[in-house]
Amino acid sequence: MSRIVVGIDGSEAATAALAWAAREAELHDATLHLVTSFGPTEAVAVGGLAWSADMYDELELHAREVQNRAIEKLGDPLPPIEQEVALGSPATLLLEAAQNAELLVVGSRGLGGLKGLLLGSVSHRCVSHASCPVVVIPPADRHGKA
Repeated sequence: MSRIVVGIDGSEAATAALAWAAREAELHDATLHLVTSFGPTEAVAVGGLAWSADMYDELELHAREVQNRAIEKLGDPLPPIEQEVALGSPATLLLEAAQNAELLVVGSRGLGGLKGLLLGSVSHRCVSHASCPVVVIPPADRHGKA
C-alpha cells in the first residue's frame, strides 16, 4: 500500500479517521493524502452569503487551517502527508483523489442510537462509488478510542 486518502472536515469523526489512517500508513509505509473541500455551503456557515474572491480566499485558508489542526493532533512521528484543499463537493473530491489510492478513509456522521447506524451522505457515496476499498471510522467518543 502506498497511498491512503483521508477526508478531513474538522469533525471528531474526521479526526478519528485521520488517526486510524495514520496508524495504517505507518504500518505500510504509505503516504497520507488529506482532502478538504469548501464551497458555498461553507460560505454561509462562515457568515457571508456573497460568493466573492475574498470569500473564496477566506474559505480556502480556513480549510487549510482545519487540515493543519488535524495534523497537529497526530503528534510525532508523522507519515508522509500530501494536502489537498479544493472547491467542490466533498464526496466528488474524495472519489477523484481515491482513483489513485489503495484505500479511502472517511469518518461517519457520529450520531448515536438508530441514526448512528446510518452513514452520512459523503461516506455513503464513497462506499458506493469508490474505486478502492473504503474504511468508515466512527468518532473516537462513540465506542471508545477509534
